[in-house]
Amino acid sequence: MCIKKKLLIDCRMLHNSGIGVYTEQIIQQIIKYPFLTVKLLINEDQEKNVLESYPGIELVMTKYNRYDFRNLYFNNYKLKDFDFYFVPFLSVMPLYVPRVKIISTIHDLCPIHLRKIFGWKNGCIYWILMLIQLLSSKKIIAISNFTKDQLSYYYMGLFDSKIAVIYNGVTERLCTINEDSPMKELHLESERFGIVVGNVKPHKNVIQLIEYCCQNSHLFNFKLIVIGQLDGFRTKVNNEKISSGNIIFTGKVSDEQLVNFYQNASFFVYPSLYEGFGLPLLEAMYYNLKIFASDIEIFKEIAGPKISYFNPHSFDGLIDSINYYLDSDCPKNYSYSDVLSKYTWFNTGKETVEYIVN
Repeated sequence: MCIKKKLLIDCRMLHNSGIGVYTEQIIQQIIKYPFLTVKLLINEDQEKNVLESYPGIELVMTKYNRYDFRNLYFNNYKLKDFDFYFVPFLSVMPLYVPRVKIISTIHDLCPIHLRKIFGWKNGCIYWILMLIQLLSSKKIIAISNFTKDQLSYYYMGLFDSKIAVIYNGVTERLCTINEDSPMKELHLESERFGIVVGNVKPHKNVIQLIEYCCQNSHLFNFKLIVIGQLDGFRTKVNNEKISSGNIIFTGKVSDEQLVNFYQNASFFVYPSLYEGFGLPLLEAMYYNLKIFASDIEIFKEIAGPKISYFNPHSFDGLIDSINYYLDSDCPKNYSYSDVLSKYTWFNTGKETVEYIVN
């Protein structure tokens, strides 16, 4: 009889940004494998939400958040009965747990690579935390070749032999038009508009894009919808600029409302200075949108020549390119099926399980 292997998945970032999406999708795939007994490590204040999402899975509680240095010792007794401990994000790791194999996912090295933006102190702390995680992990998953190359560069190739690249997948959100469509409320029913999905974190570069668009709003033949927490943008952008008629801030929206924007938009703008992967890129492809994205290495790895690129520092020619696209006779419904077929959560889950247990 086959003995089930015991796997503990650290879920302290569940329902939290892109890493939360990654964790959620990985759980949904891994629990399908009958030779694994899966349990979830969570903070105590997550219990209600996690039980609603995964009613049949046993939970393991901890008092400590992922950056608490008590993780070095005080969670060890919770891990000792498991064969594998899977950590899908940066965290303070247990120093030593006999017999337990630790597998970590590294998404990006943004604070290290952009230390001039995030600060040298933050970059150094991030580098040290990641070094501890790399040393503690038996195996490491990088979500792109770009992330693997960054790990190799910043840690001098010391961990290359235990790094595998396993790509993310496209998240197929709800595809039905919701009755509370925001199009009417924002007077967009007959408008041509593009969307930006982001926040005020420096590497997302949304603030700089907004400032560029505000300075050149007289050239617009379209509206630009910025989807993200409104308060964050109000602290960074002058209120007078926010009231520009061609730039509209939605604030935080539901998944259903976001789908409405994807389905009704004419194009998608992705201005990031740095990403480890970039899930919104695949989401925009899933909805067949024309994509204007930063000319950065990771986007070229994922999308190749299928999308249009611009300089994320100067934005030179971006508005002209959008206007030309909107006013030309070129097809307005793009197909990215050949790209999307490479990135599925089924494949991500399958490759992850094989890498963990073999």
